[in-house]
This record gives sequence, structure tokens and C-alpha cells, in this order.
Amino acid sequence: MIPGMEKIAVIGSGNVGRTLAAAWVKAGHEVAIGSQHPETATVPAGAAVTEPLAALEEARVVVYAIPGAAMADTLTAHTVALEGQIVIDATNNMSGGPEMSGLRHLPDGVIGFRAFNSVAWENMADPVIGGEVADMFFAGPDGAGRETVAGLIADVGFRPVYAGGSPAAFAAVDSVAGLFFALAFGRGLGRRLAFRVLTENENI
Repeated sequence: MIPGMEKIAVIGSGNVGRTLAAAWVKAGHEVAIGSQHPETATVPAGAAVTEPLAALEEARVVVYAIPGAAMADTLTAHTVALEGQIVIDATNNMSGGPEMSGLRHLPDGVIGFRAFNSVAWENMADPVIGGEVADMFFAGPDGAGRETVAGLIADVGFRPVYAGGSPAAFAAVDSVAGLFFALAFGRGLGRRLAFRVLTENENI
């Protein structure tokens, strides 16, 4: 594998999963999509498709792009397979519970990040709106995992903006998702909507 490239498992073959997978294949990463129905799943050229557990076997980064309400059961089923991997939760649990993210169900020792949950998939396919590159807010532990996730965000075309690793940082990222829903659907501004931080600090 090319140095700097990742082996990524994208769990979920819907719009979000396919769009992220296509961007990462284009960037040179090795991507396997895990689908409950791999025989009928439509996936981008260059990405493999298989059962979810099989997709996890060789991956270093795992991205969940499934219905948020399914995260608890899915992560429980994947407990052993996730050992030593970086997990990105791109889901939103809209079932009315207190948390939008399923990361609390991760097994001990697995590094979890929150990202790709605050915009619609159309903006993942084209993160430039009105001539401006949209920001992608993410939260998770500082260190090498953070650098990996930031790189993958940039490979999709967003400017990565790290919120931090505290519970408040995770909540802030979820709040951005809530703002997106309020503006895009509540206000009727549409799905082609994203955010950009304005600051004089270059270390964003």
C-alpha cells in the first residue's frame, strides 16, 4: 500500500457511505464497504463490498454510516473485530434519545471520533458552496488518530476543524448537526448548506 494511505472499512452502503467511499478511493485509499446485502449493494468503482465483519478484518479505520438507532447493536456485534482500530461515527440517532452518537457503545480501548454527521451527503460529494470550501467539525482524542481523521476529512474536500476531545467538544459537534437540521429543514434552506469558521488564528 502507498505510504500515507489507509485501509478503510465503511459500514453502510447508503448515500453517505457510498459518497465517502468514492472520495477516499479517488484519494488513493483502500476501501471496503460493509453491507448487510453485498450481493445487491451499489458501490463506487474501486471499492470492495462484502459483509460488515469481513470488511473490518483488514481495516485500520472504520467509518459507520448506518442508521443511528442501529449503532448500539452493531457495535456490540463488532466488539472483537474493532480492537486496535480508529472508529469514526458519522451517524445521527434521531429516535428521540439523549445522544445522537453511538460512540458510548464502543468497546474499551477503541479510539472513537465524531465526524461527517453535520452536513448532508450532497455536500460530501461537493464540499464547495458559493465558492467557499465548507468546514467539517470533528471531535476525538488528540494524537495520531486525530491526524488520521483530519487527513481523511481533507481527502473528502472539507477543511477539518478540530473541536477537541472533551465531552463538551463531542456535544458541540452534535450541536452543529442540530443547527444544520434546523436551517436546512426547519427553515427550508435546503440540503446544500454547510458552515465555515472565520478566525484570525491560522491554527484551526
